[in-house]
Amino acid sequence: CALGYTGPLCEQEINPCDYPPGAGLELRIASSERATGGGREALRVAGRIRNPGQYPRPVPGLRLVLRDAGGRMLQARAFPAPVDRLGPHDSAAFAVELDDPAPGAARISVTFHETTDEAR
Repeated sequence: CALGYTGPLCEQEINPCDYPPGAGLELRIASSERATGGGREALRVAGRIRNPGQYPRPVPGLRLVLRDAGGRMLQARAFPAPVDRLGPHDSAAFAVELDDPAPGAARISVTFHETTDEAR
């Protein structure tokens, strides 16, 4: 099956390309903290990706976005997922560090996205 999907997506002949990256997976931020050291500031974000389903799923790249209180995007960074795929009911932890986070950042989000050379 295209993109490495198995299970109902292929059995029902549904094109997995019609689904957004990370379809069928759960993504949660567990912690975020700012740290300073060596004259620099960094933001460390950690979380978990989980496959709650009964079929293996490919795991796309991830994207960290910082927004101000009004929702305007201030900074973004793509990064690779910690694994290429997750089996049924499996999960994997991720962590990313962003140097010099944008001043005024009030919201953090991590989403799935199509992997690019930027994230590898």
